[in-house]
Amino acid sequence: MREKQLNVWIDSDLKDALAQRAKREKTSVTDLTEDILRQDMARQNGEIIEQQALPIIREIVTTEIRKGMAQLLGDLRDELHLHLLEEIKTVTHLSDDRFAKLMVQAVRDAGIGRRLVLAHVSKAYGPDFARSAYESAKEDVGKTLAEKVTTRGGEAMIAKGSYVRGGDRKATSSHLAAHFKYIEHRPLDLIRELREDRRLFNKDRDSVHRKEAVNDVMEHSSARVSYHKIMLSPAQDEPVLDWRQWTRDVMADLEKAQHKELHWYAVHHENTDHPHVYVVLAGAGYNRETGEKETVRLSRQDYEHLRVSGHDHSEYAWEHRLKELFQDLEQQDHGREEPVAREQSNERWNNFERGELDR
Repeated sequence: MREKQLNVWIDSDLKDALAQRAKREKTSVTDLTEDILRQDMARQNGEIIEQQALPIIREIVTTEIRKGMAQLLGDLRDELHLHLLEEIKTVTHLSDDRFAKLMVQAVRDAGIGRRLVLAHVSKAYGPDFARSAYESAKEDVGKTLAEKVTTRGGEAMIAKGSYVRGGDRKATSSHLAAHFKYIEHRPLDLIRELREDRRLFNKDRDSVHRKEAVNDVMEHSSARVSYHKIMLSPAQDEPVLDWRQWTRDVMADLEKAQHKELHWYAVHHENTDHPHVYVVLAGAGYNRETGEKETVRLSRQDYEHLRVSGHDHSEYAWEHRLKELFQDLEQQDHGREEPVAREQSNERWNNFERGELDR
């Protein structure tokens, strides 16, 4: 390295200190001076680097803090969601029990009222006329109810669909957007539907913009399958109270059966005699065990699984409990009608013997 002479004047005390330090460290004043200068230059360069790196470090720390806060908020939201869900289930269960008790009381009171009317008519016009009038009224009501029951009564839930093959992404995306628009804007039944009822929803949200849904489905498409179009329609004896939650429960069961994280969007329709849900399912999902992206295929067994799941998550059991309750009360009423008729007949005979009939 080329050397140059440094001619500087410094304080005598400083020069003496340098000389003493050089002697103590067994080095020359020149070498000691070079070491001191190098250390000072390194310190200054370090400060410059620190000043330059500080904004980058600050940004990295801020980003990590934000990620941690987001994760914390997400965990808190999940905990809160589970807590609220349990509370809602508890309240719903209590409401169902109360509703069942009210139904039982209403049916019981109606039965008492019916028996009182039957007894009164029997007393006024005779048991034969009362029974004939009762049977005629029951037949007329039965016909009226039968007219309101659709032809789907007793049939199984419908779960059917098709899929769109992978191909031109631009054309597929355009067709998907058109399909979403179609199922969102089909004519409404203004008595049973509102415009907000036709909003797209998914497993997490009750309202999703169409463009966002299209982008998400296309992002999770595969080379073989772009997306599936599914229609779910419960049978007449499988009533559904909350269609969005019912759809989420059914699709959650499908996720478990597929062992994949699925991406889907749906719309509920009440514009026909058979309420139904249209579901668009992305053609690829992430394997829950490996995390790999895999094609989503739906077989006949999968559609049968959807039917069973839809049945299980419907109010089928609740409705049949009510039917059994009505049948039990009906049998009890039939069992009590004979004694009432016999009592009225005996009373008329006793009145006849006492000479009080038709007086």
